[in-house]
Amino acid sequence: MIAAVDKLVLRARGRDHGGVLAATVSRSLEDFPSSFFLDLAEVYKGEANSLGIRTGDPCEIRIGGELVLTGYAERPRRTRTAGSISVSMTGRSKGCDLADCSCVFSPAQWRQRTMTAIARDLCEHYSIDVLDDVGLSDKIRRFATEAGEKVYEALDRLAQDQSVILMDNPAGDLVITRAPVGTAPVATIKPGHFISISVETDASERFSEYRVKGNHAGTDEAYGASVAGIEAIILDDELDRPRVLVIKGKRQMDQASAKARAIWEAVIRAGRSVTVSIVMPGYRDGNGNLWEPNKIVRVDCPGDGVQADLVLKSVVYNHSNEGRTSDLVLVPQGAYEPEPPMTRKKGKITKGIGQWEREFIGSLIGNV
Repeated sequence: MIAAVDKLVLRARGRDHGGVLAATVSRSLEDFPSSFFLDLAEVYKGEANSLGIRTGDPCEIRIGGELVLTGYAERPRRTRTAGSISVSMTGRSKGCDLADCSCVFSPAQWRQRTMTAIARDLCEHYSIDVLDDVGLSDKIRRFATEAGEKVYEALDRLAQDQSVILMDNPAGDLVITRAPVGTAPVATIKPGHFISISVETDASERFSEYRVKGNHAGTDEAYGASVAGIEAIILDDELDRPRVLVIKGKRQMDQASAKARAIWEAVIRAGRSVTVSIVMPGYRDGNGNLWEPNKIVRVDCPGDGVQADLVLKSVVYNHSNEGRTSDLVLVPQGAYEPEPPMTRKKGKITKGIGQWEREFIGSLIGNV
């Protein structure tokens, strides 16, 4: 029996549309902006606009009265066949304007400004607030947008160099943040809690050596080769064969910022080489809270090769005739931790996930 508090509702044009027949609502640390798809019962039966919602209308998605997405209805659709009529709605969070629209701030260049200040300048035109959960204080020597560049593209370039994450919150604000690495888990998942679990490993985007090349304008104290040929090299000793990736810095860099970028690339690629996908019943964890991205979750399922504190990368809330579920995608904390990659001697970034390790294979053989 589905609890009444878990009802998923679309609010638009001053009214709640609670007749949700099917739904998916997606929030993620990597797929920006948040999005939704809803199959809905007709409000005004027999009319062409049977939902009473127009393209571009502001809307909210709530689950059990809790706000999970603020954005716009983008693609209402009414389909009629010989035997039935169906209506649906897709939309995205307010961040869709940052993903779709170009930078219009003028002049489109900044000197000695923080990333947060630059983000607020770029987002102001689209009436989107910027929240800085990190407290960035480093001033960027110089940054300029490219002709026709989308706002999110420009900010994502900065985010990579600053080792931060861009995501939206339920209110539709742009949030500059980092993963809560090292914090206590908000929930624990054990055998019997989930509908399904799968573990996937992929080393195709992982390299043994990362070389970041850059340069920056000279000063009276720094000039010549010291600023024209910046290069930082970081190794990932877990790989057995040579795989080299050269990255050209997209803004002016000194040695320290080039090294930080190389570390960021090495660590996140190692962390993202493993994903754990879990389908959970309902929308809430064992503490009664809605599953949310950018939280630490303990997955204690040694029989499935996972016994670790992981970052919840994305959540998809599903509603269908079969019930209500949450699709969770989790990754090692190293996927978002701006620290040097671990070597074999110190332990793996993917520690606690042993999909193909001998102990895991042995446990499978023992259960046959």
